[in-house]
Formats: sequence, structure tokens, C-alpha cells
Amino acid sequence: MLTSQPISSIPFKGGDFGPPGSYVYFVKDGDSWQNVASRDGWSNPTDLCEYNFKTRVPEEINWYLKHFVGCSKSNDGKNYSFSSDDSVKMTDGSKQRGHIFTKTPISVTIPKLDDHDRARQAVLDLLRTCASTIIKLKFTMFDFAINSGDFRKVKEHIENRRIRIRYVPGIDGEYDPINDTLKLGFLSAPGVKEQALIAHELVHAVMDDRAANWLPRRKSEAFAFTAQCIFSEDKRMRLYEPVGPGMETPLSDVKFAVGESIAMKVLKGISSVSSTDQNAMLNAIKNDPHYSSYSGSPSYNGIKDNDWKFPGPVIPDAY
Repeated sequence: MLTSQPISSIPFKGGDFGPPGSYVYFVKDGDSWQNVASRDGWSNPTDLCEYNFKTRVPEEINWYLKHFVGCSKSNDGKNYSFSSDDSVKMTDGSKQRGHIFTKTPISVTIPKLDDHDRARQAVLDLLRTCASTIIKLKFTMFDFAINSGDFRKVKEHIENRRIRIRYVPGIDGEYDPINDTLKLGFLSAPGVKEQALIAHELVHAVMDDRAANWLPRRKSEAFAFTAQCIFSEDKRMRLYEPVGPGMETPLSDVKFAVGESIAMKVLKGISSVSSTDQNAMLNAIKNDPHYSSYSGSPSYNGIKDNDWKFPGPVIPDAY
């Protein structure tokens, strides 16, 4: 295939390499530069090539088709051709259907998302649709303060795939700071319970982004559970079932009972959690069978700033 890497290539930007105001067009069998350009109102198909890749050089266009669109087939042995199989594999393990950009919204069939992308979409949907609640996650605890600006930055990391979202059946949620990966055991979050759990893991992502490795693991969890309770309290949902008179609250539920008490204060404007409430939440984590063995500090080492210019994020034809 005739290819030549441009001296100064345009940035891939997680697949959003098109010009401002352009529309995504997912390529398929039977497409060509000629017929797509004609439908998009271009008299010369090379103009559409330049619109996408800032070049009219055939060899450089082929390079972009391979590395940005994921083309692997050819009708003439010299130039890449569009195919329904075109796709690129992202560094977070998800696949991205091959696409170019048009100046008008050409009718297309939107490709089906894989499970990782569906989980990723659930997180982004939460950050968009529950913004009014996310804004209320503004409090200080264990000398660590969090606010809505932290979540906006995490959202940008997810959109640019610097934070990866993975679907892992059999778990609730988990954030891996070493690999900058948020893992979920579900593909959508229609209920408050799932939404609050995502908020919990997003707090860990904030801590990772700010490299808060000085925060011990138990305090890290205590803070995240408090945020989870603030989220659910704002949505008028309780994360535990109160027990009857004379009965003891299960150790695994104490953190939610304490967290609910703190949440009501935070939502009333008391943003600094008292030392009494901090200790109560820390003891609840310490006595919870799932977290009692937690010790040391998490590996919050910052979010890696990937270079989205090739050869960075995409691995065409790697699966």
C-alpha cells in the first residue's frame, strides 16, 4: 500500500479528529471518497479528504485511513478502501468503528457499542444528567477537599480516554489507580444505587488525578462512601435498611448510616466534616468485614496524559 506518514500529523483526539462543526460518518461496504463526497455536497472528493486530514497527498491520506479509520482492505492494491469492518482498537480495550467526518449530517447506521463502551457511556451519562447532584459533592474531610471542578476534570479524562472504563462482570465497582481504570459490573445506571456507586468510584479518580497518595486507604474509602451517601441522600434514597428497636445495624451497613448523617449536614451547607463524624466514618470502615484489612496508602499517582497523536492510542487490525 502506498503510505507516507505526514511530517506533522493532525491529532487523533480519541477519534474526534474532524474539523469543528463536522459530523461523524461511519464508513461501510460500498462507500468510496467519490460517493460520500457527492452525498456531502463536494464536487471534488479530494476536497473531502483535505477536510478530514488537512492533506491532498494520496500517500498521506492512506496513512490516515490506516491509523485513524482502521482501513485494511484495498480494491486496487495501492489505496485503502472503506469497509464495514473498518475499526480501531483503543488503548482502553474498546473498539471504535471506522469513521470520517462530513460537513452535513449524512444518514448513517450508528454502530452497536461493545460492553466497555456501554459502561463508559453510563459514566458519562451520569456526569451529564446528574450534574445538579454532582455539584453538591463539595466537602472537606481528612484535610482533603473536593468540588465540582474536580469532576469536570475527571469527565475530560474519561472523554479523552485517559481514564479507561471497563465492564467487569461479577463486581460492583472498583477504581484501579495504577492503570487509571474505572471498572463497573453493570452496563447502565438507571437507579440511584448504581449512580451513587459510580460517584463513589469517581471520587477515587479525583484522588488519583490529584495524586493524593498521602491519604491512607481507609480514609480514602471513608471519603468516597461519604460522597456516595451525599449523592443518594440528594436523590432521596437510603443505601441501607434501618433495623428495628433493640437490633444492631449490620457492620457492613454502619458506614451508610454514618454517611447518611454526614450527608444531611453537607446538604444543609456544612461543608467541613467534623472530627467526630470523621472518626465515626473511619471506625465504620475499620469494622466493616470487607474493608477491615485495608492498610497503607493507595497508589494514587496522577492520571497519565496520553499523547493522542499517532502512534499513541490506536492499534488498527490488532484483533
